[in-house]
Amino acid sequence: MNSQSPSAPTPKEHGKIYWFLSHTRRRGSAFIKTHLKTLVVTTLIILVALFIFRAVIQPYIIVARTHVVMFLVPIGATFLFFWLLRRGESLITKSILIVVYGALAITTLRWGEAVHTYISVYGRYRSLDIVEMISLPQTGNERIHPLNSIHSLAYMAMSETEAPSLPYFVRIGSEHRWVAAIEPVYLWPRLTNGVRELFNVSATGPYPSFSQKDRIKIHLDTGANLLLGRNAGTATIKTFGVWRYLNYEPRDVTYVTDDSGQWVQVVSLVRWKGFLFPQPESGGVQIIRQHRTSTILTDLKRMFIGRGEWIPPNKISLYPYLIGQNILAQQVSRSIAESFRFQNGFFGPMPGFHKGDTRIPDLPQDVNDPPFTTYF
Repeated sequence: MNSQSPSAPTPKEHGKIYWFLSHTRRRGSAFIKTHLKTLVVTTLIILVALFIFRAVIQPYIIVARTHVVMFLVPIGATFLFFWLLRRGESLITKSILIVVYGALAITTLRWGEAVHTYISVYGRYRSLDIVEMISLPQTGNERIHPLNSIHSLAYMAMSETEAPSLPYFVRIGSEHRWVAAIEPVYLWPRLTNGVRELFNVSATGPYPSFSQKDRIKIHLDTGANLLLGRNAGTATIKTFGVWRYLNYEPRDVTYVTDDSGQWVQVVSLVRWKGFLFPQPESGGVQIIRQHRTSTILTDLKRMFIGRGEWIPPNKISLYPYLIGQNILAQQVSRSIAESFRFQNGFFGPMPGFHKGDTRIPDLPQDVNDPPFTTYF
């Protein structure tokens, strides 16, 4: 009796995607083996470049991090769109999908930023611990002149090679003063010089003076308008770890005296809280102290690992010279003030509704920022 040998199993058929991935993997492995040394050297060069220029890249990372939902929506819609088109749907269904996808793309491009901001500001309002005030807060240290007036007067007192930074209303001891850094104007000094003088004038007097006696000698190697490693924001970013690098950003730069009477540079930090619709809140401050002598070692340290000491919000009360100071970033206080547009509900600020919508006006041709009050 002859026994029949079992037939060989039929090989499984694969589609185009399988063979595309298979060939890509095979060719990729062969390329890596052939050019391994070149790839290793190139990777190391890229990593070193990313480390050196991480302060330049960080603002773009913050934009992507704070607008992540605006990237996820079109990407998800694109994948869903092509997945539905690949199905055996009728021509009418595919036409409807194309129209819906086009409308979604146009809406995202035209109104996506406004919708994102609207929901973020609403989230900011919902996060506030609101307490009704019995009486309005009062202060005995009202500034007499507006900021733009002080800035213009400071410019008039400058030589052609220097310019004042934005003045800040701060407390120096028991007095309140306008303080602005005197920084170089031209390219090379902005790359090589630091801040050597400050304007320190009375904020409560009727006649602010910008004479020579109002100039204070200091020795800071970073400033708000200096370039590359001498920029205060850049020097601050370089001190960030991974978590702060992805969630914090430097904003306002001002100058105060510490508890020993020494002038220090204060960089206000903004922390972005939340994932899909993040809101700005206080991230504390970065304190940059004076360096009387500048060596190659201190310059390299500033260039590669930054400069300054971070004081988180919950530690500021431990430093008397920071209590009662104007160190909350303007972006944070304005975000809180704008969030009160939602005091009558989510639809309060809607166009055509505006129920209880108290807004801070922005006039394009106005030289002064509109005033607003926040109380903490």
